[in-house]
Amino acid sequence: MKYTSVARLFQAHQQFQKRLAERTGLNTTDATLFGALMRAGEPLSAGTLAQIALLTTGATTTAIDRLEALGLVQRRRSDVDRRTVLVAPRQPNARNVMKQMEPLGNLWTSLLGQFNERECEAIERFVRAYTDVIEEALIEA
Repeated sequence: MKYTSVARLFQAHQQFQKRLAERTGLNTTDATLFGALMRAGEPLSAGTLAQIALLTTGATTTAIDRLEALGLVQRRRSDVDRRTVLVAPRQPNARNVMKQMEPLGNLWTSLLGQFNERECEAIERFVRAYTDVIEEALIEA
């Protein structure tokens, strides 16, 4: 079995991320962090964002600083624990950036609609396993 289509998928996705980052004015790290925050759908701590985006805490703090300077996110104290600082999207700027990310999401939804439930479960298992391998490699690197 050849895996050229899998390699091509990841190369194409990297190129898409690069172009999206250029179009939105965000570098790849900032776009990754911003996308993770928006997918979460709720304010998150910097530590949680770092874990989700697979970034170091230092890189996360720097990216949050840049996103805040661009008016895309804001830091605020948690209502539950005032010691905790949460990062939240700042509207409408965040919504404008998300509009530029929508085409890929729409294409992904349309693509998955072409597969039955069993096939989607197999795709999910592959993606989960691949992600686990990459995360493990990042820890060892």
